[in-house]
Amino acid sequence: ELHLELGNGQTTRESPNSGSDSPLLQRLGSSTGKVKPESGLQMDCSEDMRARGEISRMAFGTPWSEIKSQVCQTSPHCQTPGWDLLPVIVKANDDLRQERLASQLIAWFGHVYRQAGLPMSVLEYNVMATESAAGMLQALPDAASLDHIYAIMKAKGMPLSLQVFMEHAFPSPELLAAARLRMARSLAAYSLICYVLAVKDR
Repeated sequence: ELHLELGNGQTTRESPNSGSDSPLLQRLGSSTGKVKPESGLQMDCSEDMRARGEISRMAFGTPWSEIKSQVCQTSPHCQTPGWDLLPVIVKANDDLRQERLASQLIAWFGHVYRQAGLPMSVLEYNVMATESAAGMLQALPDAASLDHIYAIMKAKGMPLSLQVFMEHAFPSPELLAAARLRMARSLAAYSLICYVLAVKDR
């Protein structure tokens, strides 16, 4: 995973041998959406991290907003208008043209939900296929796979249950209710997409 720094037509990467003026990276930065993980949870970072349980902080790590702030403090481009920092996954030996089509369809469904006034949302993200078997995906910050969550729970001797995790991750009734509502709305949105498009598990 790479962290791409974007700002006002200039694109740099916070690593050695980075280039600038890359149309590819500029197009990746043009989307405000994020990747939806195949199986996992995303945290709403507008909540106070200190209000969450210890296992939540262990699973999701440092909030992306804090990482972004730290990079901004050391970056010479931080004050450039339009500056942003994006997490990006570089893929090889994978046809991302199919992923690009899928992301466009998900975005279209999200537009339909909004037009219909439905309280369901999808996480839109950008995909760039640089060739037939390589490309870049905009990653989803503040998220964790179920495998990662269950590994932490197993190490702590907890039952491998998503309900148990959520009850520990969101210790107050208000946080737990909000998290369950977000999950239900997200599940409804993607379930409808999978049904309409006849998407089946591998």
